[in-house]
Amino acid sequence: VVNRFGPEITLPADKTYKLGENINITANYTGDVTVVGTPSINIQLDSGNITAAYNKAASDIANGTLVFSYQVAEDDLDADGIAIPAAGISLNGGAIIDQEGNAVITSFQNVDTTGIEVDGDVPDITNVNGPAVGVYIQGQTLAVTVTFDQDVFVANGTGGDLSIPLTIGDNTVNANYTSGTGTNTLTFTTDNLNSSVFTSTGISIGQLSLAANTSITDESGNANGSLAFAMPSGAGVVVNRFGPEITLPADKTYTLGENINISADYTGAVTVVGTPSIELQLESGNITAAYNKAASDI
Repeated sequence: VVNRFGPEITLPADKTYKLGENINITANYTGDVTVVGTPSINIQLDSGNITAAYNKAASDIANGTLVFSYQVAEDDLDADGIAIPAAGISLNGGAIIDQEGNAVITSFQNVDTTGIEVDGDVPDITNVNGPAVGVYIQGQTLAVTVTFDQDVFVANGTGGDLSIPLTIGDNTVNANYTSGTGTNTLTFTTDNLNSSVFTSTGISIGQLSLAANTSITDESGNANGSLAFAMPSGAGVVVNRFGPEITLPADKTYTLGENINISADYTGAVTVVGTPSIELQLESGNITAAYNKAASDI
């Protein structure tokens, strides 16, 4: 047998193949062949070996064209180019026979795969931080940060299409995506708080909401994995906890025996423990207005 070569190999385009994409390797023989069994091609990745299986539907054995396919799975990784051993096609107990009844050569020569990279690692959430403990007043904002295990890129995430709901008392306020694309941490911020939103018992942080036209991907284009996260505590976040509205006595000169009544009006029911009072400063010295339980409506 003279100049009996192995197949001519057609490799997939040089690029990074992401989760769900196919890596197709084509072995081209000079004439029709017969395939017996399930041949395959071993591919070496940084994350471990994978197998491109014989793709009968995509092959054209009458013209000697055999296609081997592998679909990138989660956590497949190779950043410096895949490797295909010179052994080429593994017959796995089967055979590939040419039109003359000879077993074909299955080894490969001079296959350059350095430009074929694989990234099946989807971005996953690793941490979520709610607003810092403290008192927030009208006009301020609340921020939530979401950290991923790699840099992520947001598309069409503004205008409320990417948000996290915050339950503040009887109200739900969305913290909308505001910044972070190209980094591993996204920031979500509420609009300025108004006076109708308040709580003194902390807030609840909901799950991330993603509109249909919005995406979070890694550099290779892999879409996010699960966006569910363990909700952080919102205890200690106090919103619009205002002091009372004060009603003062009428402007006039109060004479001996008259009462100076000062009312402190809160937004809901309160419980009074002890004997609170209000200090009044006169030119003659300080005096005390004592809590008048009988006149109050707690």
